[in-house]
Amino acid sequence: MELSSSDKERIQHQYDALAKKTLVGEAKSHRRTLAKRAAREVTFFGFERKRTRAAFHNGRIRKRLFPFSSVRL
Repeated sequence: MELSSSDKERIQHQYDALAKKTLVGEAKSHRRTLAKRAAREVTFFGFERKRTRAAFHNGRIRKRLFPFSSVRL
């Protein structure tokens, strides 16, 4: 049985609406995932800054953090 052109058009619109809802949901999920990853991410820059701050204590470099360093203060 052949579908009429209006039926084909209706089915196409239904499919388009479902596809659009699916893509919007996937985009929201992806943005949520990226936000969660960004919240848990530790950047190398931030890590090194914390390590460097911890290394300086009373104007001296702790040997256990930089054992082979020749830097003297």
